Amino acid sequence: RQAADGPYYWLLHKLGIYKPVTWEYSRCNVTQNVLSKRKLNQLVTKNIVNGWDDPRLLTLDGLRRRGYTASAVNSFCESIGVTRSGTITTQMPALENCIRVELDASAPRRFAVIRPLKVELKGLPPNLECELPNHPKNPSMGTRKVTLGSSIYIERDDFREADEPSFFGLAPGKEVGLLGTQLLIKCSKVNKGKGGVESLVAEVR
Repeated sequence: RQAADGPYYWLLHKLGIYKPVTWEYSRCNVTQNVLSKRKLNQLVTKNIVNGWDDPRLLTLDGLRRRGYTASAVNSFCESIGVTRSGTITTQMPALENCIRVELDASAPRRFAVIRPLKVELKGLPPNLECELPNHPKNPSMGTRKVTLGSSIYIERDDFREADEPSFFGLAPGKEVGLLGTQLLIKCSKVNKGKGGVESLVAEVR
């Protein structure tokens, strides 16, 4: 309702219908995002985006497709509060932090290697199984079994040819532990090609 209180209640009185109590609150803006219904409608009707559930939009359907939960959206609304004067302007990281906090407590953990570097393991028992927790802080989520093969992949940023005291990754002649196992590996060989380091050889301790 955008009509002033006077004409609005006058009309309800003349029609003899219920006069509800209304409250008006200021709108919320998220920087670098469109929240105006009029502008959102133009984006949708002109096919600039793929419907109201396009994940680029901050509509509820769009947020759902991004993976946002209802409780995370409610937490965001509670964190910024409400006001009847002025406009609330917040930044996208505030919304992202709400879903990050929720997923940190509820999402099972899995591995992902974005920039892989192959490490060939020497001296590893065949078909070695390791039991890893699904969540390091929540034992009730149980565990999963992972089978180690003769080769693994690590992030390239986790290896340096020149070791430093503040670096805790793998380096030539250096021993490091494998996450979730009781194994130590020591880099014994660095295989290089035209593009730089191509693979590593490590001894299992």
